[in-house]
Amino acid sequence: MICGPNEDWAMDFMSNRLFDGRPFRILMIVDCHTREALSLTPRANFRAFQVTEALDALVRLRGRSKSSPVDNGPEFAGFMLY
Repeated sequence: MICGPNEDWAMDFMSNRLFDGRPFRILMIVDCHTREALSLTPRANFRAFQVTEALDALVRLRGRSKSSPVDNGPEFAGFMLY
């Protein structure tokens, strides 16, 4: 199945350290069809609600994707309490 722009987004985290050793992470959301970086959100660490906020902002801007595949890493294995 061939998808078009804004139909399939992929999400993952990139981790690194600053020159002084402090860690940081970047939440990356990419359109799988166009390879456009839709969101690059840097933080020292991420909580579930911060990932949700980044996704909500992107949906308000571009609309909802049909699918958003993620890996099975611990970052996406949690849940939020309302």
